[in-house]
Amino acid sequence: MCRPPRTSWNGLGRGLLAALSCGVVPIGIIALGVRRGAPADRHIRVRRRRVVPMSLSPASVVAGVAPGGTAALTYALLT
Repeated sequence: MCRPPRTSWNGLGRGLLAALSCGVVPIGIIALGVRRGAPADRHIRVRRRRVVPMSLSPASVVAGVAPGGTAALTYALLT
C-alpha cells in the first residue's frame, strides 16, 4: 500500500501534541496542585508531596507518545 505523503501539517500536529503532553500538562498538574494547597509552591520542596506530580507527568508523556495516545490524552483533558 502506498502511504500518503507527509506534509508539514502532520509535523505541526505532532509537535503540538508533544508540547502539550510534555510541557503544558505537567505544568498544569503542578499549578493545579498549588491552587489546591498540596505543595506550598511550584518548586515542591517537600519530597513526599512530589509523588503525584512525578507520577502523572510521565503518564502524560507516555499517553502523548503511545500509538493512539492522542485520543487518550484528549479524553483525559476534556473529562
